[in-house]
Amino acid sequence: MKTLMGYHAPVQVDQNPPGSWRVDPNALPGFNQGWKHIGLSSQGVFLSSRQIDMAGLSTEEKSLFFEAASIQTPTYTCSQSGTSPGDNIQIVDAVSTIPLDVENNVFDPVFLGFGFPGSSLGNHEHIIYGRFQRWSTDVDHAQLFPVMIESNTFGSMEATASDTLYLYRWVYFTATAIGTGSVGPARVMFGITAKDEPTYQQLMRMRRSYELQQSPDRD
Repeated sequence: MKTLMGYHAPVQVDQNPPGSWRVDPNALPGFNQGWKHIGLSSQGVFLSSRQIDMAGLSTEEKSLFFEAASIQTPTYTCSQSGTSPGDNIQIVDAVSTIPLDVENNVFDPVFLGFGFPGSSLGNHEHIIYGRFQRWSTDVDHAQLFPVMIESNTFGSMEATASDTLYLYRWVYFTATAIGTGSVGPARVMFGITAKDEPTYQQLMRMRRSYELQQSPDRD
């Protein structure tokens, strides 16, 4: 079994002017790489999009099977200042075998999900793995570091003949007033194996991967 890894950089955000969200240009070096603000300026939604090239991992007539998956974060996961109890940060990670138009479907990740019926973000088979977390400010802890109150995982872990994985990290700061907010870096890890399949199954899997990448379908 081989290990496959991808990374999201940390992000720091603020409101400048008040009520208008942005990626903070004054963040420390190493922050904000690959991050952008999406949606209305009044909405605290941010997106990181990355890719993993798997072309060199598969061999002729073999498909890639996912044996294990994990999302790792060092030290703190997220922080926010100037918030009130109940303000929360929602983080959705998703790994897909096709490119997804998250930027133009801003709230699908949290309201409809990745790969669920009704969502514009792929079907079940597209989404290899994903995780949702909600971190909230409460009355018992310092405002700067919220506590996790919800965590769910999802995904098909289905084998693929695709040569690219698409990694998305969607973050929503719900506070209406905030000093600064940040989300730490994340490492996305998979344990994978390349296995032989009957020629017919391999060809159909390759055809299906090609079709999905050319024109993503929708339930």
